[in-house]
Order: sequence, then C-alpha cells, then structure tokens
Amino acid sequence: MFRRIEIFVAALVLVGLGIGQTHAASPFKVIDPPSDWRPVKDNVVRVGGKYVDQIIFDDYEMLIQYRNQTGVRMKPDVKVVVYDKYGLPVSRGSDRWLTSLEKNDVDSNKVFCHDYDLPELLKHASVEIPKDAGVPRYADVQE
Repeated sequence: MFRRIEIFVAALVLVGLGIGQTHAASPFKVIDPPSDWRPVKDNVVRVGGKYVDQIIFDDYEMLIQYRNQTGVRMKPDVKVVVYDKYGLPVSRGSDRWLTSLEKNDVDSNKVFCHDYDLPELLKHASVEIPKDAGVPRYADVQE
C-alpha cells in the first residue's frame, strides 16, 4: 500500500504538470506540505513520535534514532519518504525490526536510502526540471 501511495503522488504531480502540453513558464510550483510531513533541516528530521526520535540523512543512508515512549515493548516498523519543495519524491527508506525495543529504551539503526531518479521519473514529461528540484525539504515518516 505504501508503494501505491508513492506512485499515486507521482501520478498526481505528472497530471498537474499537464503532460503533453507546451508551457512557457515552469509548471513546478512550491507546495504547501501536508501537516504530517516534517521539515528537513541540515539533513535532520526531528520526529518526536511514538518511537522515532529523529532521522539523520547522509549520502546514501539514514540513521534512525529510536526512543520508545509507548510504555510497552514493541517492534519498530518505520517507512520514510523524502520530498523536495515541489512535492517530488527524492528518496525513501524503511526499517522493520525482528527484535523488540523495550519500553523507555534508546537505540539507532542505519538504513540504506533508495533515491528516485527525477530525470527518469519525468522523462516523458515535456517540462524542464528545475535546478533546485531533488533537494530534500520534507519527510513523510510513518511509524
């Protein structure tokens, strides 16, 4: 289901671009992100959720820092999609534990990021990709 949402968002972006039409001005507009998306500042996303404290992005990895605030033992299952200021997907990653995180425990885990290739994603669009597209701006963190 998570993958379907990503494809749906990409399809909405492409439909919004008016594929097949010629545009004089760039059709890319800076988005007003949904309220559950968190800002990426200096490659860090502060989450403060049930068990994800923050996420630190590196070139091809993300370090997910956990702090179990649920009060019960649980198995973390996290999905992260990073977007640029136009709402285009930049990268994604996920972390699903086989072991449990005890209540009040603190831990971290490095996860490989899967980057989206924006030129490939938009190769059939008759638009020019802005130079600042693909710069991480927002993160949708599902825990």
